[in-house]
Amino acid sequence: MKRNIDWFKEEIAPVLLGYEITYSYFEDGDFDSLNQVEFNSPKLGGNIDFWELN
Repeated sequence: MKRNIDWFKEEIAPVLLGYEITYSYFEDGDFDSLNQVEFNSPKLGGNIDFWELN
């Protein structure tokens, strides 16, 4: 299974109840295009980067 931004939106985001989720896209990142997900709650937070090689 390919792990990408669509996978995160379908499989992970619905489980993150109580989290604020922010999606960002950077076309010219260090290693090509980058999709970034930031998730925050009053207790925990983090982010995941999905690099796409074209």
